[in-house]
Amino acid sequence: MLPVEAMRIIHGGSAKVVVFLNQKGGVAKTTSTANLAAFFAKRDKKVLVIDLDYQASATAMLLRAAGQLPTASAVDAIITNGAPEAIKQASDLGSALGHIHLLPAGASLNRTETRALFLWLLDSKPQADIRFNLLRFLASPAVQDMKFDLVLIDTPPRLTISTVNALAAATHMVVPTILDGLSIGNVGSLLGQVRTLFKQSLNPHIELAGIMPTMTDTRDLNPDEEQSIQLLRGLPPTTWSGPLYIFKAFVPDRTGVSRRAAQDLAILTDQGQNGSARFFEAVGAELAERLGIKL
Repeated sequence: MLPVEAMRIIHGGSAKVVVFLNQKGGVAKTTSTANLAAFFAKRDKKVLVIDLDYQASATAMLLRAAGQLPTASAVDAIITNGAPEAIKQASDLGSALGHIHLLPAGASLNRTETRALFLWLLDSKPQADIRFNLLRFLASPAVQDMKFDLVLIDTPPRLTISTVNALAAATHMVVPTILDGLSIGNVGSLLGQVRTLFKQSLNPHIELAGIMPTMTDTRDLNPDEEQSIQLLRGLPPTTWSGPLYIFKAFVPDRTGVSRRAAQDLAILTDQGQNGSARFFEAVGAELAERLGIKL
């Protein structure tokens, strides 16, 4: 399937393909991806989570929350050749998490990415552009017949061939970030790269769902965080070809979030008036509105 045909299927369909992206680690990107998957699944949305980080943190988090054992990486074949049959390896996380299917990652993905990239670069007449393998996979009848409402993609904190595939296949992008000067500068640089390499070339239809502040609390922003918000709002128009939306609901800086990330999902277990679940629910509702999804 040609990339242009696959893009027509993805961007013309009802499912939203959302990549969570930041080249800086430690910004709660994976935690946000996993908890928001559970948020939508709890509201009867059929969600496919694709873990494209060979460290497999999203895989471990979701399998643990579902009470399931670790499984082999299922995304290697997708990155290598866009194999539609890989969807059969998706783990159904069962009633514990609702309608979530997971395409797990594993340590083997690191070797797979390196090998696939080198073979593609050394091939003088490549049969298919490796950057669009995930796009072809998602546009295949095998995946389209699953009727997913959302595809959420967790990526590593660097521009690997898997990250390139995610950006080439996504309908929307979310950029989680800590509110400090160094991280904000990275956001501007990242958006500029995506605009140049993807918005203007590989995936002109990708939209910015928003910049998602993390590890803070809207009730008590400190002066540095307030300044960081202003810096985000002041990023030049050339940074992104469109408005820079900043989420009003923030992912909190709470010990409960980081502690539960190693055990379960905060949105399922950290309930109550002061629990972290309500923050993820607020972020999820805002993301749904940005994506045009009715809850």
